[in-house]
Amino acid sequence: MLAFIGLGNPDNIYKFTRHNIGREIIENFAKKENLKFKTGKGHFFFLNVL
Repeated sequence: MLAFIGLGNPDNIYKFTRHNIGREIIENFAKKENLKFKTGKGHFFFLNVL
């Protein structure tokens, strides 16, 4: 199994900062591959890619 984890802060004040670079990379990958995020049990989202 291979996992990519992109951490990020939810507040807009951190958008496009180094605090959210992992999140931005994962979001760009999902957009490029036409993938949708799903909510998890808690405060996170995930992509299920096979």
